[in-house]
Amino acid sequence: MMHKKQMSLQIEPTGGPLGAIVTGIDLATPVAPEDQSRLMVAWRHHLLLIFPGQNLTQSQHLAAAKLFGEPVVSGNKAYFERTGTSEFMVAEHPEISVVHNIGEEGRVVRRNNALGSDEIDWHSDNSYLDNPPLGSMLYGKTIPDLGGDTGQLHLPPRQKAQQ
Repeated sequence: MMHKKQMSLQIEPTGGPLGAIVTGIDLATPVAPEDQSRLMVAWRHHLLLIFPGQNLTQSQHLAAAKLFGEPVVSGNKAYFERTGTSEFMVAEHPEISVVHNIGEEGRVVRRNNALGSDEIDWHSDNSYLDNPPLGSMLYGKTIPDLGGDTGQLHLPPRQKAQQ
């Protein structure tokens, strides 16, 4: 397979407790083996890699995920098929979980067939399996300017300790 010449791969730590921002790579095209090796090292070191500015089809997303290991079929696919959930919730590939808060009418909804806007009632990481995957690869298509947490615990604010 021919590998399209990528831009210069750069990996910059986020400055936070974990994570790095990866630029100079187009995940929509085949990735050279030396860049794949660098990505694996960066993932092990930073635990979270952020690839800004990507524009991927589901097939390209799946190919990018395969750079890090063999994807598995998510448990929510069987749930959606069993419950007759509408087609727009089921991805083209069984290894991809569609997560959103848009209803069938195209508007934001508070509850959406086991997916919620405030809190997600599923586990795309399949961490409950006896042999769970090493990680998850999320691809945000529409991201809010503020917030957008993938799971919020809605705890009351901490009270200052009495002195």
